[in-house]
Amino acid sequence: MVSRFRRMLHSVAESPIGVWLTRPLRFWFAVSYYCDLWGQIPIWLFKSRERTNFTYDYTELGNAVAIEIVSLVTRVEPARIAGFANELTADIELRRWLSSRIELSPYRYSADTEIRFSRGLLFYLFVRALKPRVIVEAGTDKGLSACLIAAALQRNKAEGVIGQVYALDVREDRGFLLGDRFADVAILRFGDSVDFLNALEGTIDFFIHDTTAEQQHEKLQYKALESKLSPKAITISTWFTGEFVRFSQRNGRRFLLFPEIPQNHWYPGGRFPVSFAPDRPEPRR
Repeated sequence: MVSRFRRMLHSVAESPIGVWLTRPLRFWFAVSYYCDLWGQIPIWLFKSRERTNFTYDYTELGNAVAIEIVSLVTRVEPARIAGFANELTADIELRRWLSSRIELSPYRYSADTEIRFSRGLLFYLFVRALKPRVIVEAGTDKGLSACLIAAALQRNKAEGVIGQVYALDVREDRGFLLGDRFADVAILRFGDSVDFLNALEGTIDFFIHDTTAEQQHEKLQYKALESKLSPKAITISTWFTGEFVRFSQRNGRRFLLFPEIPQNHWYPGGRFPVSFAPDRPEPRR
C-alpha cells in the first residue's frame, strides 16, 4: 500500500502539474539551508555593533582548514602551524589590549570590544610560518588584522627574524588600533596602494589585497605588484575575482581558495584566494 502511494506521488511529481505542486516543497528545502544563519541575525543585532568587516571566530573545522592551507602553501608541518594558532588563541593580554583600544576610540559604537580574529588568524599563521621580511596590507580598516600581523612579526623578531608590515589605507582615520605598541614592526601609511607599490624599493614577501574589488583598481594594483614579489612571496585577496586568477596565471603562480567557516554568525564567511609560487624556497626556520 505504501509503495503504491509512493509510486502515485512519483507519477504526479513527474507530470506537468507536478511542477506546480512541488514548488512549496522545493521552496522549504532551499530555505532549510539558511535557517541556522537567519536564527543568528537577531542575536547579532543586539550583541554586536559592527556594520562592516564583521569579526567572528572560526569553527573547529574552520580552524582546521586554515591550518591545512597555511601548511600546504608554506610547507611547514601542520603541527607547527597548529602551535602558532594556539599561541594566538592563548594571548589574553593581546585581546585585552585590543579591547581597551576600541573602548577608548571614536569607533566604540561601531566596533565590538569582544575580540574575534576571523581572517586575522589566517594572516597571523602565514606570518609566523613564512617569516616574511616585508608585508604590505592594502586596506586596513580599524587595524585589527594589522595588529595580528604585527604581533606575529614581534614573535618572529624574538626568534631572530626581522620583518615589517606596511598598513595602507586611503582614509586617515583608519588603522587606529595599531598605536605605539607595534611601532617597531608596523608602519601606517595613507594613500593609494598602486602609488605605494610603484614607489616601493625592494621586494615584498606577503601582500594582502583588502581595498576594493573594482576591476580597474585591481588590475593596476596587481600590475604594480608583479615586479615587487620575492621568489617566496604569497598574495592573499579578500575577493576571488578574475583579475586575481589572471595575475596568478600571468606570473606562473598557483592558487588555492580558503573558505571561512564562521562560528555563531549569520555571515556565511568570505572566500580568500591564496597565490603562491610552486617552486618557492624553503621557509626560514
